[in-house]
Amino acid sequence: MNHWEVLGIPVQLAVASAEVEAAFRVASEGAHPDAGGERGQFERLREAYDGLRDDYQRLEQWLRVHEVAVAHSGAVSEEVGGMFARVSEVLAGVDDWLGKGGAVSSALGKALWQKEGFAWKSRVEELLQEVNDWKERVTASFSKLEGQARLGEFEEALRVRGELGFLRKWKAQLQSCYGKLWEGLV
Repeated sequence: MNHWEVLGIPVQLAVASAEVEAAFRVASEGAHPDAGGERGQFERLREAYDGLRDDYQRLEQWLRVHEVAVAHSGAVSEEVGGMFARVSEVLAGVDDWLGKGGAVSSALGKALWQKEGFAWKSRVEELLQEVNDWKERVTASFSKLEGQARLGEFEEALRVRGELGFLRKWKAQLQSCYGKLWEGLV
């Protein structure tokens, strides 16, 4: 299924989210089951909308539309490897910190434990910001990728796909970690 075609918009990797939302609203006006439409048609529209709103899924779909084989490569850049190590270290550190919380019984011990928790919270916030900034840099290259595609070049698009996959996973893991931190601190 071509998400752009379903929503009636041109195939563009660098499509604005406002354009996707507007196209969804127009296309789904009479398609919602509550408005007398067919459930299957509305589900297709919803899937297309969700797929184009998510940068990673949009890139995956764009590669499919251009008939580019997407292989899962084990090779990652130094930058990805470095961030992987940092995210892993913080996730493990927070898990370790949470594990220590049950063993703390004195008021002083709890205060020191909470102080350490706030330090972990700051590290998670910093990493989340780095992940978000990196994602913005990557998605800003979508127009460039479209230009390369016109020349039949997709290597960089495949590299960007890999980065977006990691960024998406790290963001979800860090957000979950942040939630656990708050639960532990309150």
